[in-house]
Order: sequence, then structure tokens, then C-alpha cells
Amino acid sequence: MHKQKMSRKDLKNDPYILEAAVVLKERAEELELQKKQRRSAPKEFLLKKRSLSDIAILPQDDFGILLTFALVPYIAGLLFIFLYVFKANVTRLINMAHHHSYPLIWAIGYEIIAGLILLWIAKVLIFSFLEDKNYEDTSRHS
Repeated sequence: MHKQKMSRKDLKNDPYILEAAVVLKERAEELELQKKQRRSAPKEFLLKKRSLSDIAILPQDDFGILLTFALVPYIAGLLFIFLYVFKANVTRLINMAHHHSYPLIWAIGYEIIAGLILLWIAKVLIFSFLEDKNYEDTSRHS
């Protein structure tokens, strides 16, 4: 049993080597296409059309949305007044209950929630641009 040495010419004509080269080339093209798609992902996220049904927190029926719109800001306003204005003093909160104004407390809570939503939107925008930059940096090092 002797080992036969294969020359380079024989390797170039070997069908297994040719098939492996084709598979490796296809795989490299797939990986490049995936990198391009990942690089454009943050831009696609920013340009995507959104609707209220995309938000998983909101109820899907009209009454639930109305109830959420009425109660969540009111509860946020009450929590703000209780924790910040009255320094978590329950007796002062009970005394205020006789003279409180629903629209005023709701407006305070609405402003708090609106500010939190704006901060969240700013965070999403900032990190989407940073993520886009990271994709470009990693593709340079590869």
C-alpha cells in the first residue's frame, strides 16, 4: 500500500475540491448579504410604519383604551403627589382627597408619562444610531 502524491494540477481538477470551493463561495456570499441586511436594520426600524395595535401594553378594545387613557395618568399623578409633594405622608394625602381636582392630577400624570415616553424615544433613536455605527466598525475588522 503506497500513498500516492497528488499534484496541484490533480487537486484543481478534483470534483470534491471544486464542489467545496463552490460551497465556500456561496457561504461567503450569504454571510455578506446577512451583514448588509444587519447594517440596514436600524434604518428600517426608524422608517417602519407603526399603529396602536403594535403596542402590546394597550388593550385592543375601545373601552379598554379609553379606561387606560383616563386612569393611568391619574394614577401616575397621584403617585407623584403622594411621593414628591406630600413626602409619602398618608394623612396629608387623605386630607387632600376632600379638595382634589381630577383634571389637575390627571394633567400632572399625563405630563410625567409624556416625559417618560419622550425619554424612551430619545433612547431608541440614540441607540439605533450607535448600533448602526457598531455594525460598520465590526465589518471593517472582519
